[in-house]
Amino acid sequence: MKQKFCFWLLMLLLLGSSLRAEGQTLHSGKTEEDRNKYSDNSNPLLNRATSDSIALAGVRLISVKVPHLYRMAEGRSWRAEVSGRSWASRVLPMARGFRHGGIPWRRYLSPDTLSMHAEVYGRYDSVSGAYRRGIVSFRSDVPQRDKPDDLAAFALMGQNIYASDFDFGGRQTFPNPLRQGAEAFYYYQLDSLFEADGSEYRLIRFRSLSGLAHGRMTIDASRAILTDLEITVMMKGVVNETYRVRLEEVEPGLPLPAHVSVLVGHNTLFASLRNSYSATMDYTGERVDLASIPSRFRPDSSQYRLSDELPVAAIRADRAAFGVQDSSTFWKHVVVTRDQKLSQHVPWHKALFWGHKYRLNDRWRLGNEGLVWSQFYYNYADHLWLGQAVTAIYDFAPGYRWELKPGLYYVTKRRKAVWTLDSKLHYAPSRRGLLELSAGHRSFDLYSTRDKIDRLTDLMMNLLDGQGPTTRYDDLFVRLTNSFDLHPKLTAELSLMLSDRNPLPHGETWGLFGGSITDILNISNSDPDIPRIVPPHRLLEFRAKATFNPRPFYRYSVDGFLQRTGEGVYAPLIALSYRGAFGMGRKEDARFHHLDLSVQQRLMLSTASSLYYQLNVGGYLSREVIYPSEYFFLKGSNAFWRFGDSMEAAFQTLPPYTATAQKHLILQTSYRTSRLLVNFLPFSFLKTNDETLHFKSRWDMVSRKPYLEVGYSQSIGTLMQAGIFFGGYNFFYERGLAIRFTFNM
Repeated sequence: MKQKFCFWLLMLLLLGSSLRAEGQTLHSGKTEEDRNKYSDNSNPLLNRATSDSIALAGVRLISVKVPHLYRMAEGRSWRAEVSGRSWASRVLPMARGFRHGGIPWRRYLSPDTLSMHAEVYGRYDSVSGAYRRGIVSFRSDVPQRDKPDDLAAFALMGQNIYASDFDFGGRQTFPNPLRQGAEAFYYYQLDSLFEADGSEYRLIRFRSLSGLAHGRMTIDASRAILTDLEITVMMKGVVNETYRVRLEEVEPGLPLPAHVSVLVGHNTLFASLRNSYSATMDYTGERVDLASIPSRFRPDSSQYRLSDELPVAAIRADRAAFGVQDSSTFWKHVVVTRDQKLSQHVPWHKALFWGHKYRLNDRWRLGNEGLVWSQFYYNYADHLWLGQAVTAIYDFAPGYRWELKPGLYYVTKRRKAVWTLDSKLHYAPSRRGLLELSAGHRSFDLYSTRDKIDRLTDLMMNLLDGQGPTTRYDDLFVRLTNSFDLHPKLTAELSLMLSDRNPLPHGETWGLFGGSITDILNISNSDPDIPRIVPPHRLLEFRAKATFNPRPFYRYSVDGFLQRTGEGVYAPLIALSYRGAFGMGRKEDARFHHLDLSVQQRLMLSTASSLYYQLNVGGYLSREVIYPSEYFFLKGSNAFWRFGDSMEAAFQTLPPYTATAQKHLILQTSYRTSRLLVNFLPFSFLKTNDETLHFKSRWDMVSRKPYLEVGYSQSIGTLMQAGIFFGGYNFFYERGLAIRFTFNM
């Protein structure tokens, strides 16, 4: 037995010494196959710690130079030959007769029949100060190609490889793994080392913490330059996109993309479509000094002004650019702008049902909502909404715009017409002047902020739980609001509203779970002691709000609008709000006065971590007559699924429709980071974009028992967040446990 043990021990020692001797030499290889032979997975000497440290050292060689390379790459003119093809890797038999882009799905099963070719360019025009991307020629076997995919691929052709983020044609943003601070979002691991032409190369693989992005890069460590980059991302659960770049030096020390390929995959229930593009980039050598580009906007010596957005001209394609052999009608009479939907031509019946936007000329735009989207107004009090809303937008000049949106509907349960009217006038762009008129006759939820997001939440909860955890009332109203900057650091908002409000009876509608799912996900949440019916009354309300921003950084958009940047990030945002209701001659008219002071800020502790806090203190100066529709709610319904909502600035475990008391002191904090709890676990399927710890407290300044709430939430891909919260008075009395999901819009 001892002899066998000594024999195997001796063999292991000999094997280890041979591996160490082999590890003393640096692997060499010039082809992709040679590089893959020497991956760290096959070399036991390169353990995880050593691999990570070498990989990070290689990435840092590039990241320290990336800001300088980014500036050098800006202003370059280029030309590209683009080839592409479309095919389907999977099509259900029942769908093969359907058409996509004017071609039956069965034809997409052949990978070599449907192709395209285009010649595109990008250049800076020093006269107009615009970056122009154009199409010299375009030919396609598909009469109606998927335009957003083509444009997204063309946009990636002109992507600055050293930018802080990759936006993938405006679809979704991912941090650039080359930039400083990217270590907070990605894991890096050495794949192989090799030598070629006297240089040492490092092939490094990376993966985001969320698992939604992964790829690899090749770095010339001898000269500290990037030679290859590949990144694959998943967007909204159904789109996979791979971006591959091979770089070459256009001048010493400045490698730029020379060969680019893009693969876009769409996965649906009945088919999996692939669009592939490849391009060879040619740089003309022209470069424009961005500092010499004239600004269209008023100069300002303020230390808070940032560089204006560089105006990007539309991608234009004229019919004259096509040859007589061209079989595509896709680009006929098309001017593609940043809002791609404006230039698509669709049949009238599709526009009626699904909505559409039309650009009449450079100033006028028209659009309609669509019969299908009006069903998002569905709720237990109205049921279906049948009707349309139309939109008209007129641009007077850069920064001056007028918008009008009237809507008329018929609600099936109450059997009456409801209507809405919204108008916006953007004036005084340097002061962010905005005059809004809103009027209508329709139903609202007690907690509603009167936007599209609330409608989606109500729809979801009504479909799941029937009546849904909401309380609605009928409102006939007109409201006028004016907001403007009194000073770069001080913003004022004034609002006057006249309203006639009446109760709506509770009702039941069909629900998938019949109310049980809300009870399961909201444990020990007792109902508040407030009336759920809004008595008939009138309201004359005046609101005033002053917001102080100590560091008002701003820039002008390409449309001429002044945009604040980093509000509540660079410095605390302080706001004083007043809301008062005045009687209109009847004793039942609402009469109250309320004041609130708030301070909020998001402290950026690092690239991937932040601390958010919001402190509110205030109360009623007087409350002679007030109704539930005018309460200041800390929480709305018990909806466990919300659209576009934030878990940071709202209580989750309070009973539904909990309102502030006579006085209130509220503190809400959230700590967000990329590595907190789950991301330290070894289970890759649990990795997430970020994790957040929440702590919230509410005190009415009378009771000795403040309400305290803690919670944890994390991102689920890029689509939604999930969180669990626990709270109670002093944590122990009238306890509540809630599970929440929010869907990104």
